[in-house]
Amino acid sequence: AFAAISEKQSLLRVPPWANPYLGLGMLAQVGLHSCILYIPKLRNMFKVRALDVDDWRLVLCYAAPVLLLEEALKLAHRLIEPPAKQTAALRAQQR
Repeated sequence: AFAAISEKQSLLRVPPWANPYLGLGMLAQVGLHSCILYIPKLRNMFKVRALDVDDWRLVLCYAAPVLLLEEALKLAHRLIEPPAKQTAALRAQQR
């Protein structure tokens, strides 16, 4: 979700705290999932098991390429799309 803070700018340029509501939403979501995974009564109710270190590594292995792909697409978009100032100048010249 943090990769979607900006459609065109990299996560390195637009920090995660740029949208505090997104951060709070992510924190709430991670907190709820953690409660379900690590509180025994909730774990039994939802019929899930707690994740161990190997499971978390697998989650990161699936999540990291998605983040990298999203950042690569943003970079390609910035390289292909001309800046707004250049576009406005070209339109003014054509008139």
